[in-house]
Amino acid sequence: MKMEVKRVMIVAVGIGLLFGGFAMAQTQEPGTDEGVPQFVREMLQQLEQQGWTQGELVQLRNAARNRNWQEAEGAEPELVAMALQLANQDREQLAGSENADLALELAVMASTMERSGFDEREIARASFEGTRNVVQNMERIREEVGTGDMTQVQTMMREQIRDRLDNAMKNRSRASGRAEKAKGAGTGAGPVNMDGLPAHDSARRPGEN
Repeated sequence: MKMEVKRVMIVAVGIGLLFGGFAMAQTQEPGTDEGVPQFVREMLQQLEQQGWTQGELVQLRNAARNRNWQEAEGAEPELVAMALQLANQDREQLAGSENADLALELAVMASTMERSGFDEREIARASFEGTRNVVQNMERIREEVGTGDMTQVQTMMREQIRDRLDNAMKNRSRASGRAEKAKGAGTGAGPVNMDGLPAHDSARRPGEN
């Protein structure tokens, strides 16, 4: 009887150690938020709400730890999360490191546009267009980089996003120039928005009745 009780106690201790070790491993799992910037934490929360699995979130979180997010200050985590969701809708999703690079470049672009006076609609449009360009060229980027230095992926992805930023800046400059020209001519035309159309309530887009 004593031997039976002793055996039960040993098994109980063994199970306790097993689960204790598992719990300790869980607390030490690199998928925690320790050392992760607030922007990334909020972005991950948004992605979790959009249905990302814990495995996908852990991969992105771990990759994001190795990026410099200082230039992303002022960007909206929700907007970047929506762009990442768009980028990963296809059957072949981006890897954790690719998502981290894309998120960083989008956040830097959004922050730059915010400081330059762009509104949320303009920032969202540039972000989604930049994301679309990256996804369309991702296969080519992977082929050119191969198994080489991952910084090449970052560089090529940055070029895609910075192109959208440059286009947004050029469009803004052209629209501003047209507005100044119309004002100087005294034609009475209303202010011009980023789409190059009059901002007056009665303005209609081409093709509208």
